[in-house]
Amino acid sequence: MKGMLIALFAAFTLGACSGVSLPPKAGPEEVAVINPAMGQAADEGYKVIGPVTARAPIGTSTEDMIQMLRTEAAELGADAIILEGISAPQDLSSVTDSEEGLIGQARAIYWPTETGAN
Repeated sequence: MKGMLIALFAAFTLGACSGVSLPPKAGPEEVAVINPAMGQAADEGYKVIGPVTARAPIGTSTEDMIQMLRTEAAELGADAIILEGISAPQDLSSVTDSEEGLIGQARAIYWPTETGAN
């Protein structure tokens, strides 16, 4: 039974991945930021690489959190990130690690080219 659960989890995990392998970007400056909360939307035809997450101490600026997300996405070869949010725990007393506190989340995306990998 345990082996079956592991196989099922592995199949789900592999199915959830986009299966895309893109070369990394030179740096986060090559990754655009799309913020739906500001009325922005991605151009049609994009594909999702996967989620990106950044963790930082309470007090980290929004700009720094976005830069951390862009850095993660650049490593995946993303053309852009779609911001999903930056949140902090409701109960700050539960934060035990000074490096944790804020969590930034986004989706890394790319626009396939005619000769690009799918």
